[in-house]
Amino acid sequence: MAQTMQLLDYLASQEDTVITYNASEMILAAHSNASYLSEPEARSRAGGHVFLSSNAEIPPQQWCRTKYCT
Repeated sequence: MAQTMQLLDYLASQEDTVITYNASEMILAAHSNASYLSEPEARSRAGGHVFLSSNAEIPPQQWCRTKYCT
């Protein structure tokens, strides 16, 4: 109960938060590729990366967010 009261006191003492959204040309893009039996006795492989970019037909990589490989 004490932790609940502490949380409520904290929330009551904070100023109201305002979130502002602005439109932009930024999109979340991904490049990926996969192969099967590309090496002797190999299994399937896949990989790629997800990044933020401009809204273009072939988006240039600007800020890399995550890479993955299996």
